[in-house]
Amino acid sequence: MANNERFLEIDVDAEDMIRALEKAPIEIMRHWAQAGREVGEEVVKSRGLRTYPAAPPNNAPPYPGYLRGIGYVYADGTNDGKSERYGTQFTVRQRGRTQTIIGNRASYAEHLAGENQSRKVSKNIPGRGWRILGDVVDEKIKVINRIYTAWMRKALRKIGLL
Repeated sequence: MANNERFLEIDVDAEDMIRALEKAPIEIMRHWAQAGREVGEEVVKSRGLRTYPAAPPNNAPPYPGYLRGIGYVYADGTNDGKSERYGTQFTVRQRGRTQTIIGNRASYAEHLAGENQSRKVSKNIPGRGWRILGDVVDEKIKVINRIYTAWMRKALRKIGLL
């Protein structure tokens, strides 16, 4: 039986592709970090995270007592000035190459909006409590996916693969 195989040799100049692939890890990680920062800012600007809910009825005179945005107010009207201003304490930072950490620096943050949110805050202030970050992330998952996809496309365009 005769061998009727035919061969075709394709010679592609792949130097540009090789250079692009060598740049890929750096550009992809850089763009991934930028996507994470954008996602973090998108999450923390959500309704109910930075803006204080209405103050409870006991956040007013008579003193002594705590006054939101001021701190502890003593009977003589002076205050300790130790309000941490929860709404302004949100942070977005990178951990390693692929993690974005969204948090709040206020000492009491975990009781207001974290997974350990105080049941007292949720129960006693229905409809007025701070939102849990994880819930906001779940709500915004489509937006988050769009942001990461857009940044990865930018990275691929930058290195010449798209």
